[in-house]
Amino acid sequence: MSGSRVLLVGRLMTREMVEGLIESQPDIDVVGSVDFGAELAVEVDRTDPTIVVLADGEDKIEASCDDLLRARPHLTALAVVDRGRENFLCELRPHRTPLGPLLPGDLIALLRSQGRPEAP
Repeated sequence: MSGSRVLLVGRLMTREMVEGLIESQPDIDVVGSVDFGAELAVEVDRTDPTIVVLADGEDKIEASCDDLLRARPHLTALAVVDRGRENFLCELRPHRTPLGPLLPGDLIALLRSQGRPEAP
């Protein structure tokens, strides 16, 4: 499996915190960092992430997850709400997996699990 490609979306402070947690992980690459808005879809197309981490209020995340996953069903989105106290994995199925609080090691393991299988 090749490494996970992570796009960070949302508040700058949260994006920087998550990037700080994963920057020393050789198999997880932060491929981009962007705020919510029109540039989000462009950045997803440009960076081709395996997982998108969205951090903000739940309403903004829900709408962005819906838009992203409908247009790109292969993506997985990790929603970080309320400063990480509430977290969800969103996939197109439609499926939303409650995760509860995540410790830094839990976040790393979750991002690592989203890598793409290596091509034969």
